[in-house]
Amino acid sequence: MILSAFAEDHGCSLRLAKRGDKAMDESQWRTLRIRHLAENGWCFGGFRRRNDRYYERKPMEASFNWRRPTGQGLLEATIAIGVVLVGLIGTVTLTTSTVVSSGASESRIVAANLAREGIEAVRIIRDSNWLAGPTTPWDSGISDATDLTAIAMLDPTTFAWSLDFTPTDFTDSRTILWREMTSGLYLHNLSSPANQTPYARLVKLYAICRQSSVETATAASCIAGTGTKVGVRVVAIVQWAEAGRTHQLSLEDWLYNWRFAPPSYVP
Repeated sequence: MILSAFAEDHGCSLRLAKRGDKAMDESQWRTLRIRHLAENGWCFGGFRRRNDRYYERKPMEASFNWRRPTGQGLLEATIAIGVVLVGLIGTVTLTTSTVVSSGASESRIVAANLAREGIEAVRIIRDSNWLAGPTTPWDSGISDATDLTAIAMLDPTTFAWSLDFTPTDFTDSRTILWREMTSGLYLHNLSSPANQTPYARLVKLYAICRQSSVETATAASCIAGTGTKVGVRVVAIVQWAEAGRTHQLSLEDWLYNWRFAPPSYVP
């Protein structure tokens, strides 16, 4: 309708204003119009007459129904909670994994240093034998005719190293390392005050046997036919338990008797 379109263009809607079964006369229409203009001046025109009916303009009301279907809010809340929980679980899992990885890396670094210390202990004993003079065999204290497993013992008073060939595997409690809290040293022999660590260490020593230009290092000593002993192959093994699992780390080095004079080469 033209009148409806006109009213809606000006922000108004139409409502039929009627007095009983008869249309209002001119004076009634003017009175209502003046009162309407006073009350709703923003919607000009007040009333318009059409076919003996008078239409009153009023503000347009939105026809969209904002009421949501029953249960839709609960469904959206459930979905939102689910999304938040997935994000939280992922964050917690990542954080836990990072902490565990950091702890594992720290334990592995300590184990690597303890294994390196075992090798250095053997090197120190060999160097001390050289400094003792030619009457002391270079491999004194770092070799056994039949046993190739040992533990590196440190005297916390003199800081002198020695090897104990009694332990043969990690089932021996003497392989366990204890940390002395005063000095921070890791010791096999229990010292007070000391705390037990999760680490245990073994050192394996294989004689390096040279036959002509071939070297082998598979036994504690060089037997007949394998050549002359020119060094010692040192393998330090550290074992520790973490998160219900047992871990092992090993380092290896070949230490030679640099004073060894090989036989003259004969073509």
